[in-house]
Amino acid sequence: MGSALSLLATNISALREVPIASTSTTPALSPTKWTAAISAIEDNENLEPDHFLTAVNLIMKSPAIGTSYLAIRNPSAHSTFLHYQLSTENGIAFN
Repeated sequence: MGSALSLLATNISALREVPIASTSTTPALSPTKWTAAISAIEDNENLEPDHFLTAVNLIMKSPAIGTSYLAIRNPSAHSTFLHYQLSTENGIAFN
């Protein structure tokens, strides 16, 4: 019983960090994770300014993309994932 209560408390605490987006059924990124995703893209991707702004808008529009980007550990997989998302969502072509 004690471990079940502890697990419930942990889950409730985690939910406080992830606000629910009012316009979507997808949970929004917390401000800390949102900032981390954008900063990681800025630091690691070396995108042209227009592509960077598109990536930021994509994170704002689709928080799951930011969460997924942060979850990927391999640097080349980061780039592949982000380039794929930008190309499918916005038609940006990468060489």
